[in-house]
Amino acid sequence: MVFELREDSFLNKVNFDCILIDEAQAIKGDSQRTKAVLYLADRIKHVIPMTGTPIKNKVRDVWNILVAIKHPMTKNGFFSWAMKYCDAHKDYFGWHFDGSSNLEELHAELDKYMIRRLQDDCLDLPEMTVNKIYLELSKSDRIKYDNAFNDYIEYCRTERFR
Repeated sequence: MVFELREDSFLNKVNFDCILIDEAQAIKGDSQRTKAVLYLADRIKHVIPMTGTPIKNKVRDVWNILVAIKHPMTKNGFFSWAMKYCDAHKDYFGWHFDGSSNLEELHAELDKYMIRRLQDDCLDLPEMTVNKIYLELSKSDRIKYDNAFNDYIEYCRTERFR
């Protein structure tokens, strides 16, 4: 993985003991965000990924979360893990890791590291109420607002939807 923080980044100057990764399901693939999170996670002792979104699409999307927490399943690398859990196969175009296999075993292993709570089980919230509050703009603010709105509409017509 090739990722380096800028030398002047405050993240290079502070020694964190723990990192919380909110929306951890977003650290998938090989994006800059993923590289940055994994770079930091590798240097921090305690890593706690959190997500309110189940990972539904591909088993391989779990891999980077496992790497972040330094899970023992990652010690032999992605290819070995993917062969076992992603129904990896090779064809004329190369390797494919989009499937799933040995899911019961994978779930059993992940359950050792995961706490799952359903919203209905842990939130006792009152009915949501919506209060609409309308504010009057001053004449000069209204002109600025209208100009900004019209500029945006023009942008949408010309640039964004070419």
